[in-house]
Amino acid sequence: MLTDHTIKFNKLLTPFSFLYGIGVRFRNQLFDWKILRTERYDLPIICVGNLTVGGPEKPLIRNTSSV
Repeated sequence: MLTDHTIKFNKLLTPFSFLYGIGVRFRNQLFDWKILRTERYDLPIICVGNLTVGGPEKPLIRNTSSV
């Protein structure tokens, strides 16, 4: 349920999300222009991401050899 406080907070953060989007698009363009390079590996890699987003209680993957 959106409260008056939530709506004001969202309006406050809108310009920052716009700037973040510009930064992400610029970073992706740098990859397209081959200024930033990607890495390739022979092994499969699983990206877990930021373990603190949504709480630090995410299980860690120890053995992925059976996947």
